[in-house]
Amino acid sequence: MRAGYAVLASMCLGLCLSANAETTNLSRKAAGLKMGMSRSDVIAKLGPADFVVHSSDTGESAQELRQYGSGILFELYWKNGKCGPVVAQFNGSSKATGWNEGRALCLDEEYTYLPDSHYSCATSANSNLCR
Repeated sequence: MRAGYAVLASMCLGLCLSANAETTNLSRKAAGLKMGMSRSDVIAKLGPADFVVHSSDTGESAQELRQYGSGILFELYWKNGKCGPVVAQFNGSSKATGWNEGRALCLDEEYTYLPDSHYSCATSANSNLCR
């Protein structure tokens, strides 16, 4: 479902731009992320995440993370209005190894191409990583 995100986030490292140059408040905050930032510092900057995909999870998103996300232990996702989600990737030390500012694709309506509901921070066994 989201194989492109692991690759896109690794390639972009927060530098992808939308074709229509729309920028959300969250995307502007994500522009301030730095390589090696701690998970807690990223969450302090962006707020609590909406989804967490851990490499040990089951399901398509976790399988893609294991396949494409070399060295990535988990990803946090933030809903980003009409634009693609902001995604931050973390290694085993909970340090940021890459991110996607959510600028690459903005629609005319709410963006709904997100991880499955069992990755929701409200229900995931890994929800402690979201806050």
